Amino acid sequence: MNKEGNIDFYKFLIKSCKFSVTVLSMVRVIRMAEERARINESQQAIKKYLSARLGLESKPMQNKVDRITDLYLLHHLLDDLYRAEKKEGLRSWRMRVL
Repeated sequence: MNKEGNIDFYKFLIKSCKFSVTVLSMVRVIRMAEERARINESQQAIKKYLSARLGLESKPMQNKVDRITDLYLLHHLLDDLYRAEKKEGLRSWRMRVL
């Protein structure tokens, strides 16, 4: 390969690398958006459940749920809520978690 061929090849490599970095950045942004959507979905499920079970009394708990952004914790909170059979159980859940 001659000198001009090498230069063209290196230009191609640089463009390819820039494109790859752009694609990887886009993938990272999409993953972050998907995770945020899952967090929001879990928060909404918990808040709906609290509202259905406790009505207006649940408003302070719902506000605290909005501040939880750990998806793992949200899933466990939702599991705990479904297991609480009585309102007293939900209130004690609130004291432990929120």
